[in-house]
Amino acid sequence: MIVNLTKDGWDVIYHRAHALLAAQLGGHWRRADFPVRFYKTIAAISHHDDLEKEWKGNNLTESGAPLDFTLRHLVTIKEV
Repeated sequence: MIVNLTKDGWDVIYHRAHALLAAQLGGHWRRADFPVRFYKTIAAISHHDDLEKEWKGNNLTESGAPLDFTLRHLVTIKEV
């Protein structure tokens, strides 16, 4: 998951939601600038995070904060 600390708590974005948003943005590509394989490109964008882990197990740090995927390598298995 993608985690951003805010003044009021956390913004948590699941990888698949991020990929679908990216595809929606790609859908607004100017027609004149479409890549040769536009529809395949949009399909690839929408599935680029499909192999990320689903929401299973404990995805919290030892202190109880949501664990951003970019920080997973910094914690031990006991913390995760």
